[in-house]
Amino acid sequence: MNRVICDAIRERTALAFDYDGGGQRLVEPHCHGYNVNRREVLRGYQVAGVSRTGIGSGWKIFLVERMRSLAATSIPVSSGRDGEADVDADMVLVDCRISIE
Repeated sequence: MNRVICDAIRERTALAFDYDGGGQRLVEPHCHGYNVNRREVLRGYQVAGVSRTGIGSGWKIFLVERMRSLAATSIPVSSGRDGEADVDADMVLVDCRISIE
């Protein structure tokens, strides 16, 4: 379990990190676990920052091994985003996830 990610999920605060050397991102973490290839992943909603795809915001899956300078922020996570109910759809093992009310 990744303590920084799971603490942010539990506290409902955003994470900031550099992803794959591509630049800083601000992401609302929703689910942390492992994909079918047993790689550690974070599913979250990117609210700001760069993206190689050119899509700067939206639901994304991040490989934890590609994150650098991971830091919790005090920015609250929004709730009620479209697709929120499916945050663990791509994971075979879930360590922690946001509670959907």
